[in-house]
Amino acid sequence: LNSHVNYIHNKFMLIDPLTDDPIVVSGSANFSENSTYNSDENMLIIRGNTKVADIYLCEFMRLFKHFEYRNAQNNLSDEEKRKARFLKNDNSWTRPYFTDGTPEQKERILFGNSA
Repeated sequence: LNSHVNYIHNKFMLIDPLTDDPIVVSGSANFSENSTYNSDENMLIIRGNTKVADIYLCEFMRLFKHFEYRNAQNNLSDEEKRKARFLKNDNSWTRPYFTDGTPEQKERILFGNSA
């Protein structure tokens, strides 16, 4: 890219992504005067395209879940980290996804589209 940047810089914002009129804002630009007037930045605003909004929402959830997990791991003791390394060998991990009112159940219904 250039002598001081070795990665692609991108960000996005979702406004009402689950409606019939979602807005996706994506690109490298910041909401600042310097970015707007002095830098070589880009920004796309896509409105009303539910397929694009779905793709960006899935990417948001992927990133969120990744960093949510990493943050949780950082808060564990060494002993808790050793115990957390292994998957459960039964289906007990599925309970929250089928328990009424839990965040896991709400997420399953939202993204799985089934009750």
